[in-house]
Amino acid sequence: MYSNVSGPLQSLSPLAPLTHLQHLFVTFCEVESIAGIENLTALKSLFIHNNRITSLQPLNGLTHLEELYCQDNRIASLFPLQSCHRLKILHCQYNSLKNLRGLTRVHAQSMQRLICLPNEQLDMTEIARIEQEIGIRCQKE
Repeated sequence: MYSNVSGPLQSLSPLAPLTHLQHLFVTFCEVESIAGIENLTALKSLFIHNNRITSLQPLNGLTHLEELYCQDNRIASLFPLQSCHRLKILHCQYNSLKNLRGLTRVHAQSMQRLICLPNEQLDMTEIARIEQEIGIRCQKE
């Protein structure tokens, strides 16, 4: 099941009953929060790029998530992704990330592509840490 949302949105809460939704596109919608999608437990692909999102907290617990495109937002932390062990693709460039905490060795087993650069506040020491300690290579756009 797919859903494509476009145009300015105030809230994603109306999507909460769509628990069998597997792919969701909410791009260029000026969304500030993704609250309301935490019940979309079947979600495999989430496209939320080019919005004004500051937190990925509602994704904590979406264990079926395989693809996340959250670039061009205002996200400061990937920590809510720590339980998303099936992530294969993560695009998180052009955000407010200072580190990549939240990605674990478990993620390294499934991660095929991590694009985290550029992120102005993310330094090369953190890139080296994620590559050496976790085993995930961070790519540029």
